[in-house]
Amino acid sequence: MVNVVAVDTTLSGPIIGGAQTFLSDLAAGLVARGAETHLVTSGELQKKIAGPFLQSGAAIHKDLWPSPSLVEDITPGFARWVNDLHPDVYVVSVSPDIGWTALPHLRPEIATLAIAHLDSPTFFLPVSHYADFLTCAVGVSEAVCDYIRAECGVPPERVAWIPYGVYPGKCPSEMPDGASSPRLRMVYAGRLTDTQKRSSDLIRLVERLRGVSLDYRFDIVGDGPLLPDLRQALEPEIAGGRVALHGWVERQRLHQFLDDSDVLLMTSDSEGFPIVLVEAMAHGLAPVVTDIPGGNRQLVRHMKNGILVPVGRIDDFVGGIQLLARDQILLRSLRVSAWHSAQPFTMRRMIDAYLECFSAAKERARLRARAPDPGFPLMESCRSRYPLWLRRFKASAGRIAQRLPQHNALT
Repeated sequence: MVNVVAVDTTLSGPIIGGAQTFLSDLAAGLVARGAETHLVTSGELQKKIAGPFLQSGAAIHKDLWPSPSLVEDITPGFARWVNDLHPDVYVVSVSPDIGWTALPHLRPEIATLAIAHLDSPTFFLPVSHYADFLTCAVGVSEAVCDYIRAECGVPPERVAWIPYGVYPGKCPSEMPDGASSPRLRMVYAGRLTDTQKRSSDLIRLVERLRGVSLDYRFDIVGDGPLLPDLRQALEPEIAGGRVALHGWVERQRLHQFLDDSDVLLMTSDSEGFPIVLVEAMAHGLAPVVTDIPGGNRQLVRHMKNGILVPVGRIDDFVGGIQLLARDQILLRSLRVSAWHSAQPFTMRRMIDAYLECFSAAKERARLRARAPDPGFPLMESCRSRYPLWLRRFKASAGRIAQRLPQHNALT
C-alpha cells in the first residue's frame, strides 16, 4: 500500500479552478485503491469545495503551522512532520511557498513529485528552482511537459504527462432524432475574471450577437470578480431569457448543464489541460474555444471535433456560433467526434496513471538518492526585501489580531 502526502495550500481561498478541484478526485481514487492519503492545506477548506474533500476518505491536515507565519520559520517544522510520517510519495499540487520550500529538507528515500497545472511561470519557475529535489515532474498537457523538459532542468525521463480525468456522459449519437432543440444551447463554465480567462470577452460576444438573427440560450456557470459586470452589461439578455448567470454550482448540477447544452465556449488566453473542456467534450458538446497551446490545441481539431478561434477575435466566435446554429448536421458531427475524442480521459485512467507514476518514482528515489540541503535558498517569490526581524514581528502581530475577536467574543 502506498502512502501519499499531497500539498495544496490554496484550498481555503478563492477557487482557482481545476488545479484545485481535481485533487479531491485524485484523493478519493487513491483511497479507493487502498492508498493511505494525506492532504495538507492551510486553514479551513473553502465551503464551496469542502464537500468532495471531506468525503474523499483522505486525512486532511489544515493546522500544521500557525497563520500568518514566515515560510522560512515554518518550513523546517513542516518538513519534520512529513519525514516523521515517512510517506512513500510527497506531491506538490498547488502551493506558492511551503509545499516547495520543504523539498530540500525531505528524506532522500521519499519520492517527490510536482504537478504543473498550467502553461505558466506560476508552475514553471518553482519547478526550475527545485528541479534537483524532484523525483518527477507531472504536466497536465503535452505542451506543459515539453516546456518542463526544455526549460526547467528536469531530465525527460523524469517528466510524465498525466491529463485530468472526468466522468463521461452519453454520446450524442445515442440521442433519438429530433431530440435536439432548434435553439442553440451554449454554456461557459469557469472563473469569471480577465486574468487568463478573458471573461470580458463574453460580454463583447453577447453584445455582438445583438445584431445577429439567432435563437440561442447561453448559461454562464461560475463565480469571480467580473460577475457583477456581466450581470449589468447583459441585463437585456438576462431579462429576455437568453442569458442566465448561475454562479458556482456543484458537479452534479454542472453535468446537468452540460447534458442540456450543444456548445461549450471558452475565451481563455492560456490553459493547462482544462477540466471543463475535457468534461464538456466527454458529455458531447462541440467546443468553440481559443486556439492556444495546452489542452485546447491538443484536444480540439478545427472543424473535426470543434472550432478553434484566435484569442480575442469576437467576430470569429460569432461566426462559429452562427455556423453551428444553421448547420445541424455539422453540429451533431462535431459533438459526436468531441465525445469520442474525450473517452480516453476517464477518472479511472487518471488514477491508474498516478499510481503507476508513484510506483516508478519510488523506485527512482531508491536508486537515485538525492542529497537533502536544508540551507538551499528560497525561490525568488518567497524572498523579501524587508529584514527578518520586522517580518517576524508583523506575522506575530497578525496572529494576535486574529485571536482578539475570539477573545472578545468569549468575554
